[in-house]
Amino acid sequence: MLKKCSEQDRKRLTDYLYQNPVLNLFIIGDLYNYGFDSDIQDLYIDEDYQGIHGLVLRYRHSILVQSYEGRTYPEFVAELVERHRITHINGEASLVAKYDFTARENVLCYFSQCKELKNAPKMTAVESFGPEDAQEISEVFKSVFKNSILEMTRAIKRLLNDSIASFGFTHLEISSKKEYLIEL
Repeated sequence: MLKKCSEQDRKRLTDYLYQNPVLNLFIIGDLYNYGFDSDIQDLYIDEDYQGIHGLVLRYRHSILVQSYEGRTYPEFVAELVERHRITHINGEASLVAKYDFTARENVLCYFSQCKELKNAPKMTAVESFGPEDAQEISEVFKSVFKNSILEMTRAIKRLLNDSIASFGFTHLEISSKKEYLIEL
């Protein structure tokens, strides 16, 4: 039986999620960003005297299912799909495969985890960008992307997207005197 979570469930829920924080990254982020009293998300847990056995997160028009034990909640999920016009159902492939969504298009997605950085730049000091650095940063980008602002914008987006997926940071050398770490 699934019950809707409230603030009283936070400690038990976070203990459960932090058993595998990489797998539960989105749930943890949504919990910290939106909490339990949000119109855009609901968290439901399957819990008894032995602890939490699984959960279902509804975020806007998506559902994320999670259970270390492989438990499923097909009737409950079907009810949420209808009630909230759910368009995406996410979770570990082995768990999602247990649900019957034959009427929907299934898209297999991959989640990557960086366990080791190879050839990472050696950083001795990290400074944050400030308004005083804007001119110098602008000049670097202008010198690299002489053709157009659009080309520069696309390159920056690719750079940031690649760095988020691969390493979680971007290293940008502005001059021989300064190095910056763009934390994302």
